[in-house]
Amino acid sequence: MSIAKELIGYEDVAFDILKSIGAIACCDAHEEYWYRTGELEEKQVYEYATATLERESEYASYTNMKAFHNAIKNILDNAGIDENCPYCQKAFDE
Repeated sequence: MSIAKELIGYEDVAFDILKSIGAIACCDAHEEYWYRTGELEEKQVYEYATATLERESEYASYTNMKAFHNAIKNILDNAGIDENCPYCQKAFDE
């Protein structure tokens, strides 16, 4: 597996886990828009996500914690801060 594919795999896993622990949520109509829910402090996000990765057997092949934590950081850094989807807002405004 190439490094790029491996990193994309970590991004996908991190995204799924962050959604499952309630750290992020997506617009119902536009999954490409995700936002921080504010339910967890950043330290808790990393702790809960790491625990989930280690606990769930479906993620057993994902053992590179640095890549996983970098994926979490990237997702959180690119998450919206408002649950109001800008794509939906634009459609409502038109």
